[in-house]
Amino acid sequence: MRERAYDDELQPPVRAEYHATVHDLPHDERPRERLQKQGADSLSNADLLAIILRTGTQRDNVMEMAGKLLAKYGGLGD
Repeated sequence: MRERAYDDELQPPVRAEYHATVHDLPHDERPRERLQKQGADSLSNADLLAIILRTGTQRDNVMEMAGKLLAKYGGLGD
């Protein structure tokens, strides 16, 4: 059995940080709903990619992840 270090006992428990999701956006600001009402021309590349990806990660919601991917790879290819 592993002995706990003195410092371990003094550390507060790590809490999961709340991370907003697309469902936290007002209904009419969500990418999928805007696509249905306004068409693809009204959405950014990040919005369209977020729709394709469908879900994010524990670290990034889908909109953040789409933006990071576009930044990392220099946008969408021609």
